[in-house]
Amino acid sequence: MLGGNAAVAQDNDGWSGEAAFSAGYATGNSETTDLGLGIDVARKQGVWTYQFVADGEYGEQDGAESQNRYLLSGDVDRQLNDKLFAFGRTSNEVDQFTGLGSRTFVGGGRGYHIYDSEQTKWTVRAGPGVKIDQVHFPVGAALMVPTDTVSSFGAVARSALGHKRNDNVKFTNETGVM
Repeated sequence: MLGGNAAVAQDNDGWSGEAAFSAGYATGNSETTDLGLGIDVARKQGVWTYQFVADGEYGEQDGAESQNRYLLSGDVDRQLNDKLFAFGRTSNEVDQFTGLGSRTFVGGGRGYHIYDSEQTKWTVRAGPGVKIDQVHFPVGAALMVPTDTVSSFGAVARSALGHKRNDNVKFTNETGVM
């Protein structure tokens, strides 16, 4: 699956990425504080692309923790030809305020560059994997107790569409399901 020579241009090698920070504070009938941080970096090296994503959110309402979520993921892509590529993916998401305490996914599959021009790029990918969920049981208003770990077959599907209007404006839509 990963063998063979891919005829892929190597002129875009190097690092790329983006980061985001958000913060909010509101008062009124209640006092709410929110913080968020996201990092998405990628490195292209010949026929290989490595991507790392870290995302976290934390919040308090009236002094009590109301949000505590983070996501870490890594992807490795290997171009097979100009349009087709193979990928591997692993991710771990923890959310302290849902019945699903954490979810880990390990899988891989194939992807395809549907459209790839200077202004517009559209890529899709899909494949099978293993999903491990740690299920929590609510004991009180803010207390979750781990009750069960469930492993199952999973799948991942993603679409990434981007259109560059000019040097200052770019529209993107990334949609994914697991």
